[in-house]
Amino acid sequence: RRSDVQRGEPEVHSTLRYAVAKGVGDYLRELGCGFRAVYLYGSAMNGNAGIASDIDLIVIVEHKLDQVCNLLQRLDLALVTSYRVLLGFAYGPASLLDVHIVDVEEERKRDGYGAVLCSPETSPVCLWR
Repeated sequence: RRSDVQRGEPEVHSTLRYAVAKGVGDYLRELGCGFRAVYLYGSAMNGNAGIASDIDLIVIVEHKLDQVCNLLQRLDLALVTSYRVLLGFAYGPASLLDVHIVDVEEERKRDGYGAVLCSPETSPVCLWR
């Protein structure tokens, strides 16, 4: 319910963020264009997300391109705008997605955020591959 979202119920916010992340993953999968996988980690997976929590994603791509960053920034803007409407606030978080882009080489070498994929502390969940 909208009132549960507005009150900041952690279970509701975690579930909402998981659903949004799943939707982002489905959208990127449909686009194809070099997207290989989407992983979710952080407060949405730990069940302690709040009103201001972001959605922590690792997106695996064939190659890092400016177009990928631009697409994800536009997607984030659309999501955060809708989120503010849902909350009934004119203000709110400046961003909803915290996306780290990892190319297949970084994933293979476990370099940068590629190393996070196999971290027991972070335990990211693959939403699709």
